[in-house]
Amino acid sequence: MTAIERVESFLRAERASLLEQRIWSSNVIVIDNLLVNSLNLAAAYDDILEQAPPGTFGTWSMRQEAWQRIFLVIIDTAAGWSPARVGESRDAVSHVADLSDKIAKKARELALLLRKRDSHREKHNISGPMDYHPVDMIELAAERSEQAHAYQKWVSPLLSPIAGDFDLKYWPRTADFLEALADLQSEPIAPYGELSRAAMSRRQRGPLEFVRALYQSLDHLATYEDIRVKLCHRTIAEITNAALALCEPLTSESIKSARSYQRRRG
Repeated sequence: MTAIERVESFLRAERASLLEQRIWSSNVIVIDNLLVNSLNLAAAYDDILEQAPPGTFGTWSMRQEAWQRIFLVIIDTAAGWSPARVGESRDAVSHVADLSDKIAKKARELALLLRKRDSHREKHNISGPMDYHPVDMIELAAERSEQAHAYQKWVSPLLSPIAGDFDLKYWPRTADFLEALADLQSEPIAPYGELSRAAMSRRQRGPLEFVRALYQSLDHLATYEDIRVKLCHRTIAEITNAALALCEPLTSESIKSARSYQRRRG
């Protein structure tokens, strides 16, 4: 059995299983892309099976052979970190950053208004809305929250007595809290997952984002399943071109450049 025959038999079985279970349609699309491009993947399949020969297994599962785990990682990564998916993640990160900037701006504006109002009210001896004790504000906020019951049961009995023990002069003002909220918006914004961070480690959008995520996935495979492969740049390029159905295929040189950059970044 040739490498292509062996790999495609596995891919078709995996595709049939996913369709039967009606799950992971994105993975099915990637498998279809690989099957359609089989003629361009002969050398890549040979490279993978030479490094992970049939009959070898990782430490995590004896149900799937090492080469099968490699292809599942390729499929999962292509489905989850295609240029379109990574583009969505980039847009989401940008949107969160924009909202954080607006929150910081509004919080500082509110803090300034509170300070101006307090100053004006005190100067002219005017009654009306004033600064409130932080514990009173927390109590009121808790009543409006989904955690109201838990707060009243566990937190309030411990926190409420403190409000009577210390006068307002010992506590930060409401404006101080708002300015702190504004300062906290400067926290760096990034995706939770390592693969997403690896894919988005450069500003440029495109298939190289998938390549960076794929290298990260293969590193995980080596670390957690003891399946170690060092696929050549040509193999990575051919797998990328086929899995993502690229109209403008990547070359070995572009993969080499991306890998070099990734290593310099650590």
